[in-house]
Amino acid sequence: MDARTCLYIEFIPLTFNGISNITVISIALDRLLASVSPSMYARKNIPAYNVVHFVLIAGYTALQLSHLLRYFEDGEVHCTMSPIFMGYARVLWFLQAMLTYAASVVIYLIVAIIIRYRTITLKETPLANVHFLSRCSADIFLRASWEFCLEESCGYEEREQLTMDMLIGTPMLISLCLNHFIYYLTSTELRRSFQYQLRLFHVMNNIPLITPVHSFTTSSTAKSDKNNQNNAYSQLGGIRKNSDS
Repeated sequence: MDARTCLYIEFIPLTFNGISNITVISIALDRLLASVSPSMYARKNIPAYNVVHFVLIAGYTALQLSHLLRYFEDGEVHCTMSPIFMGYARVLWFLQAMLTYAASVVIYLIVAIIIRYRTITLKETPLANVHFLSRCSADIFLRASWEFCLEESCGYEEREQLTMDMLIGTPMLISLCLNHFIYYLTSTELRRSFQYQLRLFHVMNNIPLITPVHSFTTSSTAKSDKNNQNNAYSQLGGIRKNSDS
């Protein structure tokens, strides 16, 4: 197929590909802010906060597509997403994706360290572990099936380029799976740590504790949440006692 026609066909998938890459960073930064300063996170201006994230996502996606258009090479291609990126555009595409996943992994590790040294430590439920394994398995399956389809449909001349794509894409897959792993390890602890810090903030500022109608917690975690609230009151009492003495 003509490369220009293929570009028109794949333009929307390419756009969403760029959006998905930078959204990983956006979510990681959101988690970092929530773990570093829960009180500030709770008092943020939501419209402005969302605008900043959307501008970040749009800017990154536009940069990625600009590389594609700048280094575009016309010709006959097997019309899938990867072969559209010719020459230096292919290197930039893979490099940007790998850097975004690597940066998000680093941010998630920082979040995990902050949570571990902040308040409480919880273990993931078996259901969360199954969810994580299913996500990683889906990533591996999609990558393997995509490579298999290309291998069966391309000619001998394209196999060398396909091998190079596999060599470059494998580190991206590993980074993506590691990203999912840290995401699910920190998800429960971040939510509970955020709730605990927010309760402590309300208690220290004499703000009534209000339980939202659509709460994260269930009956199995209600007792633990009550203990967290009692710990917040105890910690407040210790602070006041030290100030009186």
